[in-house]
Amino acid sequence: MGGKLSQVYYREKDTALVRDFELLVQSWGKAEILHVSTQLRQVSFNFCLTLANFEEILELQHNSLFRPMIQRWFNLLKNTATSSVINGLEFIAALAVTGHTGKLIERISFIFDLFDFDNTGCLTKDELMILLKSTLRGLSKATVGLGFQLAKLCPMAQIEYLAAVCFRHCGLDATDDLRKDAFIQWVVATPKLTSILKCYVPKDRLSPDEAAAAIQRVARGMLGRNFVDELRLHKRLLQDQELDIAASKIQEAMIHRKKRQETVRRSKLERNAAHGAVYTFGANAHGLLGHEFQDLDKPIKEPKRSVYFQNSDQRVVGIAVGIVHAGAVTAAGVAYTWGGCLPGAFGTVEKGGELVRQCPKRVDDLTDVPISSMALGARHTMALSSDGHVYSWGSGEFGQLGHGDFTMATDIFQRQFDQHTSRSYPVVDLPLRLDKSLFGDVKIREIACGYYFSVAVADDGCVFTWGEGSDGQLGLGLTDDFCVGFLDDYLLHSSFTYMHTPQYVHVEEPIGHIAVGGNHVFAVSRNHRSVYEWGASFRRDGDAVYTPTRNVPLSNLYVKRIAAGKDYALAITGCVYLKLSGLETMYGVTAKFGCQPAFPKTNKRTLSRKNGRKR
Repeated sequence: MGGKLSQVYYREKDTALVRDFELLVQSWGKAEILHVSTQLRQVSFNFCLTLANFEEILELQHNSLFRPMIQRWFNLLKNTATSSVINGLEFIAALAVTGHTGKLIERISFIFDLFDFDNTGCLTKDELMILLKSTLRGLSKATVGLGFQLAKLCPMAQIEYLAAVCFRHCGLDATDDLRKDAFIQWVVATPKLTSILKCYVPKDRLSPDEAAAAIQRVARGMLGRNFVDELRLHKRLLQDQELDIAASKIQEAMIHRKKRQETVRRSKLERNAAHGAVYTFGANAHGLLGHEFQDLDKPIKEPKRSVYFQNSDQRVVGIAVGIVHAGAVTAAGVAYTWGGCLPGAFGTVEKGGELVRQCPKRVDDLTDVPISSMALGARHTMALSSDGHVYSWGSGEFGQLGHGDFTMATDIFQRQFDQHTSRSYPVVDLPLRLDKSLFGDVKIREIACGYYFSVAVADDGCVFTWGEGSDGQLGLGLTDDFCVGFLDDYLLHSSFTYMHTPQYVHVEEPIGHIAVGGNHVFAVSRNHRSVYEWGASFRRDGDAVYTPTRNVPLSNLYVKRIAAGKDYALAITGCVYLKLSGLETMYGVTAKFGCQPAFPKTNKRTLSRKNGRKR
C-alpha cells in the first residue's frame, strides 16, 4: 500500500504484550473499555491524563494494593520518563486491539465506535488520523518489541498519508465522512493492518476474583524473582532494540555508500565518455561490442569501456553500428571497424578473412584521408572525409556501394563467400571513393545507411540515394528507371529493384539532417520547420511511401535532430525559454509552430517547487 507502513517488519515475539498490560487485558472486556472511554471524555477534554486522573477513570484508587500496578501502567504509557501525563486514547485503543473485543470484524467495528465521538456512525479525516495514531502509539507502548518498528510511523505526515490512502481506497474526498462499513473493508483489504490485529488472540478472561488475586500476586512479588526476571527481560529488549537501531544505521550507511559508489561510477563514465571513451553493452553474438576476450555467447549488462581505445590513448568522436558490425572514428580522423560480417565490410585486406573480429582494427587505404563520420548497413560500410568525399566498401549486390553495376564493373568488384549465409557476394574489400560528379560536384556533409541502401546530403541541401529500393526507401517514386535484380534466378517473387549509382531525390526544401532506420528515411529541413519521410512503415500500420512526404506533427515541433531504428524514431525538438518576473529561474517550453502563444498557468506552490525550494 506504499508509505512507511509497508516498511514495518516485526517478529512474532515483538507483538507479545508487556506482562503488566497483559494482566489488564485478561481482566477487562468491551463493557469495561466502554466505561473507561466514557469516563475519559468526562475527566479530560483533551484526553490527557495525570496519574490522579488515570486512577479516577480506572476506579481502582480505593484499594492501596492496586496503586503500584496503576503506577506501572502509567509509566508504561508515558511518552518519556519525565512526562507527567499520558494520552488516554492510546490506552483505550491498545486495550481494544489486544483485549476481549471479539473476532476481527467485531474488533475493527469496536475500535471505530470508540473514536466516533459524536455517535454519527461516521469519522472525519481528522478523527481517522486520531484513531490511527492512537492505535499505533498505544500498541508500541503495550507490546514487547513493536515500539521501535512502529516509531517509523509516528510523524503526522505518515499518519496523514495513511488516512489519505484510506479515503482514496473508499473513493472519498478529504471533506467527506468515512462510514464504518467502508472503514472495515479498507482494514480487511490492507494486509499489514490485519496481520497486526490477528496477532492478538487474548487468553481466557479472568473472573473478578481471579483478576484481584493475580494483581495481588504481582504486587506482592514485585521485589521478588519475577521482578528480577522482568528487569533482565527489559534489559535484553533494550539490547535488542539497540542492535536493531545499529543494524538499521548500518543498512542505511551501506545503501548510502552504494548510492555514492553508483554516482561516482556514473560520473566517471560520463567524464570518460565526454573525453572520447567508448562504452558498449548488450548482446555480443557477433563480437559487436568490441571486447577482444569477451565470450561471444555472454552478454554485457553494464557499460564496459573498450580497452583497445583506452590502451592506444585514442579519443573517439563518432560511433556507427550496423546489424552485425560496428565502426568508430577518432579525433585524428582514423576509421576502425569490428564485429561479424563479410570480410570486405571491414575494409582491410587479410588472407582468408575473419568471420568475427572482436577487437577494433584500423581501416586500410585511408591513411592520408581524415575521416569525420561513418555509416554502416547490413553488409556494407561508408565513410565521409573531412573534405566532403564519400568512401564505400563491402557487399554491393544491391548497388548500395554506388560504384556502378557489379555485373559490368568486374575490375572493381570481386566475389567473396559468406559462411553466415552460404552465398557469395560481389565485394569491394577496400575503401573506394565515389566520384564527386555523382553528387553534382558538391561537397557532401552527411551520410547514412539503411539495410541495403545509402543516403547522402550535400552542402546545398540536396539528397542522394542509391541501393535497394523495393520499399520506397530511395524516395524516387515509381520510376521505370530502376534496375531489377533477383535474389535467386530460379525462385519466383525474389525480384528487387535498385539503383547502382547515387540518384537525386526531389525534396521541396533544402535538407540539413537525415536519419535512417531499416528501410525508412527521415529528413529534417535546414530551417527545422519541416520533417520529411519515406520508405517502409513497418509497425506504424501504414503503406510504404515512395516519395518524400512531409510529416506534419513532427514539422510543428522544430526538430533539431532525429534518430531512427527499424520500428521507432527519436527526435530532439527546440525549446523556448521564458523568465517570469520576480523569479530567477527560467522555464523551457516546447516550441510548436502554428499555435497561438499561451502564458503558462501556474501557482506559487508550483513555482516554488520548480525554483528548487521544494522537490
